Amino acid sequence: GGCRSTIAGGSNNSIFPVSTGSFIGGGHNNAICTGDCSVIAGGQSNNVCGTNNAIIAGTLNLIVASNSLLGAGQGNSISGGGNFNFLGAGYQNTLSSRYGFLGSGQANTLSGACSALAGGRANTVSGDFAFAGAGCNNTVSGIMSAVVAGSGSSASGACSFVGGGTANTVSNYGNSFIGGGLSNCVAAVTSGIMVGASNCIRGGGGNDCNIIGGGSSNKIFNSKYSFIGGGWCNCINAGLGSSVIAGGVCNTINSTTGSIGYAAILGGSQNKADNTYATVVAGNANTSSGYGSFVGAGTSNIASG
Repeated sequence: GGCRSTIAGGSNNSIFPVSTGSFIGGGHNNAICTGDCSVIAGGQSNNVCGTNNAIIAGTLNLIVASNSLLGAGQGNSISGGGNFNFLGAGYQNTLSSRYGFLGSGQANTLSGACSALAGGRANTVSGDFAFAGAGCNNTVSGIMSAVVAGSGSSASGACSFVGGGTANTVSNYGNSFIGGGLSNCVAAVTSGIMVGASNCIRGGGGNDCNIIGGGSSNKIFNSKYSFIGGGWCNCINAGLGSSVIAGGVCNTINSTTGSIGYAAILGGSQNKADNTYATVVAGNANTSSGYGSFVGAGTSNIASG
């Protein structure tokens, strides 16, 4: 063994001569290869390479780092030469960071600095100062971003957030969120989707501050300060923005002749508001296409003046 190192018990354990002041408590086939002042308390086939590290128990666990702690489990590793990492337990989890925390779970990967991954399965955190809570197959690559739970969701924009649900994506831009739901996407600045399914906000070039509350297949494209409350298949595509669809089915606010804004549809189905300050309150297949025009209700009415 190394100078001033101790093996208290067990079988086939080894401390290499280059390691000083290290300790193996027991277990089988454990090894401290390099570095000083490291500990393997027990377990089987655990290996430590580095200074001031500790493995408490488990099987086939590995540390190639410094000042790091691995609690237990099987096939877990802290590698990459980082410092001050913690991996609690689980199966085949990988931590290659600095100041990282990986709690437990299976096949999780954490590489972002100062980041945390609590548990779950096959989750990946590569952004710095980022967080993944639980669930499976979630990815957090944006700096200071988070996916709390769910499955197949991702947060790649800076300061982005996904609360839960399945296959939700916040990408490209920053400071946006999805609360939950299924297959929702946000690719715009400072925008959010609360819940629902297949809702989408897309923008670029400073388009921001849009909200979809819920519903399904609702869309906000190329707009600012716009809102869809719920319903199904509603769409705002207004370059100037500041428009609202409260709910309903297949209602549209669309800038067909340049930017429009301050348009509103409160409900109904297949209604259109295609000019600035245009309003449709309710009904079916009504169109408000004149500047400041208004349709209260009814069917197939057109206000173009």
